[in-house]
Amino acid sequence: MISEAAKEKIWNRIRKTNALLGALVFAFLTWMFVALNHKYVAAWKVPVLVKMEKSERAVSNDFDRSVEVKFEGEGWKLISFYIRRPEWVLNLSEELPKDSLIISTLKYYQQYIKPIPEGVVALEVLPTVLQFKFTQKLSKSIPITLGASLRPKAGFAIPATLRFEPESLTVTGPKDLIQSLQFWETENKEFDNLEGRFQIPIGLKNDFEGKVIKSVSEVVVKGEAQFLTQVEFPNLEIKVNNIPVGVNVTIIPNKLDITVSGAVSDLYLIRPESLQVSVDYESILKDTTGVLTPELKLPNTISLLKISQSEVRYILRR
Repeated sequence: MISEAAKEKIWNRIRKTNALLGALVFAFLTWMFVALNHKYVAAWKVPVLVKMEKSERAVSNDFDRSVEVKFEGEGWKLISFYIRRPEWVLNLSEELPKDSLIISTLKYYQQYIKPIPEGVVALEVLPTVLQFKFTQKLSKSIPITLGASLRPKAGFAIPATLRFEPESLTVTGPKDLIQSLQFWETENKEFDNLEGRFQIPIGLKNDFEGKVIKSVSEVVVKGEAQFLTQVEFPNLEIKVNNIPVGVNVTIIPNKLDITVSGAVSDLYLIRPESLQVSVDYESILKDTTGVLTPELKLPNTISLLKISQSEVRYILRR
């Protein structure tokens, strides 16, 4: 049992400690208040953003994606930049319809940098000039393709029937650039040990950042890692491609067997007649050994496990 005197002693220590902490906090806040009312100079990297949603024009040239600004102001106001980060915003709908625009950054920073607290001024802005060239704006829809690597767990395979949600996106930007775009890739990330059904959110690449607006920034890839299985295809005929008229080529042997592996759903779709095993007539003319390696074309999701004849001979008659 703790005596009353001991309890009183403990409480006295707690009161003294609390009083000391309170005094330290008060002193710190007072120092902060006084210190942050002084003027300071702080360097800040301000991103350059182009808004073209309400304009019929787009930026066609490469431009500086940020400006380095030295701000001067009271400490409290400079700290506000950490809460609302400043941006250099070029709104094309508010600019005169010219083919180009040259901006003196220090002279016009107040017009473009938002937000800037009252009393904060820019002492220096680099680069000293921002240049923009304009062209007609165009929007179109293009498909999304996979740039990421999806690797199944050992004993599994991922079929080619992947689905994207959404399957496409709308891109908006300078006409010539948008016309040249045929698809948009996901980020080059890696996903390992997949098994069963999966749904993976993957970001889209930030290609042409600042010049092209994407309707979506992320896609969900859906698929299923299925059990790996194997199938044998016997007696596949070896064909000779591009034989000229009047020339006869005999392949020895003219057939071979293969064993392939893949996801069940992919193997189910393969028919023997869809598998192409061939040699090209041009390779026969260039050959000096009398032995050729036949070429076998398989879907990307199917792997060759075994082939009964990796080399063949031939008889050429002209």
